[in-house]
Amino acid sequence: MITIDSKDLDRVEKALLRLSKASDDPKFITKVVKKPMREASKPILAAIKAGTSVKSGGLLASAKILINKPKKDEDEHFVPSSFIVSRIGYFWRGGQTGYKARAQEYGSPNNPPKAVLRESLERGFNEFVNTFRKGFIINVEKLIAKEFKKAGLKTRK
Repeated sequence: MITIDSKDLDRVEKALLRLSKASDDPKFITKVVKKPMREASKPILAAIKAGTSVKSGGLLASAKILINKPKKDEDEHFVPSSFIVSRIGYFWRGGQTGYKARAQEYGSPNNPPKAVLRESLERGFNEFVNTFRKGFIINVEKLIAKEFKKAGLKTRK
């Protein structure tokens, strides 16, 4: 798991909460964050799929991006201040896929480890942050302009 620790994140979160309260839209924060997070996650997902050596079975098909609210009872890394979480990796429903994912990442008696998930996340982290930041700023500007328009105010260009 990669965690970003920054003093500025608290300020961003407080600003988003103020904007959310000013807006009549209860999903304001989700709209601002979800799309850029998904776009930023796509190159990492592509790297995971390209590096997955087990082409048969459900492992390759189970590689996905999940973006949702953090759930305290499901997540051992739960942080109360988080309002959205992006997970990228293998998501399987029982069967042998879970074993195949662990065997690929950590190795097995017959195969050496190939740390696809860890390497993809480490290599794609900077690109993720930059892509997310650009998309986030664009979404915030669009939603603020929309709120101004609703209120009958003009925005500067």
